Amino acid sequence: REYLNELLATKEKSIKQLSAEGAWLALNMRGRSIGSGLGAPRFDELLGTRLPPTDPVPDSDGPRTSDADDALLQAQATFYQALTGGDAAGMMSLWAADEDPDVSDFLSLGGRLDPWDAQLRDGARPEGMTIGSRDVLLLDSGKEAWTTCLETPAGSMGQTLLASQRWVMGEDGAWKLSAHRTIPFFVN
Repeated sequence: REYLNELLATKEKSIKQLSAEGAWLALNMRGRSIGSGLGAPRFDELLGTRLPPTDPVPDSDGPRTSDADDALLQAQATFYQALTGGDAAGMMSLWAADEDPDVSDFLSLGGRLDPWDAQLRDGARPEGMTIGSRDVLLLDSGKEAWTTCLETPAGSMGQTLLASQRWVMGEDGAWKLSAHRTIPFFVN
């Protein structure tokens, strides 16, 4: 606790503002600190960089408990069909109008996003990629959700990527993609 209080004290915002955002500390399997920060951690980055799997991750999907889970996994499948098939129009129809805060942060730091038409052209898109180990987290509001999966690019020789997608409920009642992130995630 003392460490986190010191971390909070070094920031320009007041302790009251920062404590409302929260702080986190991650430990590895040996109890050693592997990361800390303010606000919510980016779990996919933490998993991929500090806690990679120790055994191969099974391809089986997580349990489905509702119709919303099925709808989200179908939306995820539609995303991957457009991605691997080079369907720019299909891809654009999936995206929410509002930009995800993580994407905004990335761009404000000088990051660059390649347009979908460049990413989906022949030779650039991930043709032959498969996905497995799909899972869904539907937030209590019922209007926001996350899907995850392992992407296995063609010819990757067992190296996989952990992909996470943030979905928001569109005004038309359809799930819209707000963010898609991938990180390396395989047994070393």
